[in-house]
Amino acid sequence: MVSGNFGVAAVDSAGNLTGAVAQNVAEHRIRVGPWNASYTLGSYGVDPDSNTVWAVVNHAGRFAAGRF
Repeated sequence: MVSGNFGVAAVDSAGNLTGAVAQNVAEHRIRVGPWNASYTLGSYGVDPDSNTVWAVVNHAGRFAAGRF
């Protein structure tokens, strides 16, 4: 789960399921634990304690938790 292939997913312009942060123009950083307001654009993570995923994105879309 924390290997980087699970998290917040989004559909790209070609209809493919990708990591939601892949559509940002920013470096991607995976984190383990809850979201923190100091995390910058492109950060994403898995919080095993609350069984949630989160991502810092700068685009609208349809999002879901999943493997990609």
